[in-house]
Amino acid sequence: MPTEIPSTEQVRALLLKFRQVQLKSIEGQSGVPFSTLVKIRQGTTKNPGIETVRAIFRTDLVKQQLQSVNAVAATAATAQIGPSEALGV
Repeated sequence: MPTEIPSTEQVRALLLKFRQVQLKSIEGQSGVPFSTLVKIRQGTTKNPGIETVRAIFRTDLVKQQLQSVNAVAATAATAQIGPSEALGV
């Protein structure tokens, strides 16, 4: 888990990457209700609590997503290319 606390926009952007079925999995692993995850994702919840954010970031799906993003960033930095190019987009 990152040592810095992600902003609400970072949490929202992360949740936007997941499908509904994946949000259900995050719900099961984190204990954060599905409706809360959806509200954060939609921007209805402007300031989720720190414990909610921590619970979300402790889930396997989120950890995998963050590892993937970090790997792409590292590849891009090593090759001195943009993330889109590193992904082959």
